Amino acid sequence: MGERGHPHRGSRDTNEIGIINALRQLGATVKKLDNPCDLVVGWRSINILGEVKLPPSVKGGTSHSELTKEEATFHRTWRGQVAVWRTPQEAVAYVIAYTNEMLQSAPDRVSDPG
Repeated sequence: MGERGHPHRGSRDTNEIGIINALRQLGATVKKLDNPCDLVVGWRSINILGEVKLPPSVKGGTSHSELTKEEATFHRTWRGQVAVWRTPQEAVAYVIAYTNEMLQSAPDRVSDPG
């Protein structure tokens, strides 16, 4: 079951909790989603969508490390930001880099509470 008892589209990836914990240690707020992706992350007034996938070596092969057909369609057609993370380090590095890029490119549009 997903949050609030709603069934989610499948089982959660085992690396998701490590990614969530790392993002929270950074100071981000993290909310689990069931659709259209796994997580929404808020940091420094920027919202980021993230899909958690297992690294290819986990569970032997790539069946859980690749986007599903539904996920791939969403990533291809979404006219905003969405990322794929396989490790806590990858997620934190992406959130920092993306947020810094957004704050530098639109400093008047984005409020940074610090």
